[in-house]
Amino acid sequence: MTENKPVVKVDGRAQTEEQILNREIGGELDAKAKELLEEKEAESRMRTYTGPFAKVVTALLCVWAAFQIYFTTIGTISAINLRAIHCIFL
Repeated sequence: MTENKPVVKVDGRAQTEEQILNREIGGELDAKAKELLEEKEAESRMRTYTGPFAKVVTALLCVWAAFQIYFTTIGTISAINLRAIHCIFL
């Protein structure tokens, strides 16, 4: 059996009262979620290192990137050794 629910036109579209209520509640939740996301995202967007630690991190990441590029293109190393190096880096 189909239940007939009252239909209301909103923005030129026919919607039931339940659909309208769900949209309104969902809109409030979406707004709260967006607000919370913006607040937390602003706090954790990027870490900024300074001093000698920044130089060490930069050098380490440059060496790691060069290692990755070299061994995925022209370098030869066995798969087990490559995996071991990855585990050591972690």
